[in-house]
Amino acid sequence: MPSQVQTCATLHNALLHNLSPPIASPRRDLPFLLQTQNPDLYTELQGTQLLEFLSLIDNYDAPDTKFTPHVRKPDPAAFLNYRDFDIAGEYPGHVLLYPDAESGNQGGLIYDTATDFCTWAVFPPWPRAEEWVPLEMVLGKWLELWEKGKFYVDDEEGLAVRSWVQSDVDEALEAWEGLMDAIAQRLPASTRADGDGGATQVTEPILGREQLERGGFHPFAVAFLERARRPPGEVKFVAPGIGIWSSISFAEAVENEPTSSSRRTYLTRARFEPEQIPSLLFPAIEPSKTDRHTRVVDPTE
Repeated sequence: MPSQVQTCATLHNALLHNLSPPIASPRRDLPFLLQTQNPDLYTELQGTQLLEFLSLIDNYDAPDTKFTPHVRKPDPAAFLNYRDFDIAGEYPGHVLLYPDAESGNQGGLIYDTATDFCTWAVFPPWPRAEEWVPLEMVLGKWLELWEKGKFYVDDEEGLAVRSWVQSDVDEALEAWEGLMDAIAQRLPASTRADGDGGATQVTEPILGREQLERGGFHPFAVAFLERARRPPGEVKFVAPGIGIWSSISFAEAVENEPTSSSRRTYLTRARFEPEQIPSLLFPAIEPSKTDRHTRVVDPTE
């Protein structure tokens, strides 16, 4: 069975196959570069899993050093850049392994050589202890995002991210079905369709696509709400304080929403692209008395 280090290296090298143009001549020279550029750190890392990992992963030359849409490839010259924000030297034994693709020295995926855990950090402040996870988990998630199509290569932008893909909708619908089944099991027998304790089967979706699109909802919200079935029986709520849209309530609250409402004012000022529009998936039972449209949820979060 491969060790954790070998598994991480395999994941890293698998991620290279998604770069465009393909890496022509990968090489494994990161330990040599580290020894050349920072001999003290190279000595400090002797015997660590990190140095073993660096010896097993492919390095490459490319005009764009992005490794994923969010991070650049490991660069020994940047490993200690986090110390620009650790003036007092409180956090030794860390390496900025995958620098942030945009901010560079301001943060990225930082690795703790003492625990072999890592976390995403934008400095300052220093990440909290509960935010650290195994490197294998992070690399596996990045590879999963490629496989799902959320990471992709854009002809103009290069490596990019889709805010949602169909599998996100499918996963949300699967969770929703679980919630609907849990609600059905807890309904009194008298309220169920068969009257003898069997689960009520409802196939009617929460709202139709045309109405959702007239309301200007986020594409993910449209794809979810047009397929998510309504709660069973006479249930109007899915959690304490959280209701379900009806065609009438949606028309009143969204389609006929005053242009002066704080929500519409906010959306106009923010100038959202269609893929960024916050949408109210589930309305509150008792909206604010002053403005019922101030509570919005970004469905991609």
